[in-house]
Amino acid sequence: MNSELLYIDKLISISNDEIVLFNYYFPSAASKKIRFSEILKIETRELTIATGKWRIWGTGDFRTWFPRDYKRSKRDKVFFIFLKTKWIRIGFTVENSAEVIRIFKEKKLLIL
Repeated sequence: MNSELLYIDKLISISNDEIVLFNYYFPSAASKKIRFSEILKIETRELTIATGKWRIWGTGDFRTWFPRDYKRSKRDKVFFIFLKTKWIRIGFTVENSAEVIRIFKEKKLLIL
């Protein structure tokens, strides 16, 4: 297993084999680890009310779950992880979306 760190900010970290979403679980704010092998695809979209711009933490539709991000409304992109074996999806934002997009493209996980 190669766990070289590729990206880290206050919201997530990305290594060669997994993503860690900080402050995911409510109310403990524990992190969630997702191995790349569990991911079907990742999509990115512009942040709007419909895509979670004002969702600070949790869910509004019981399908998409967001880790805590108090500055989400100021971010430029939102990412959605679709898992291979679960109905839920995970929405998250990052501090440097261009760099994260580059990494996910390189890993062949991102669907634009």
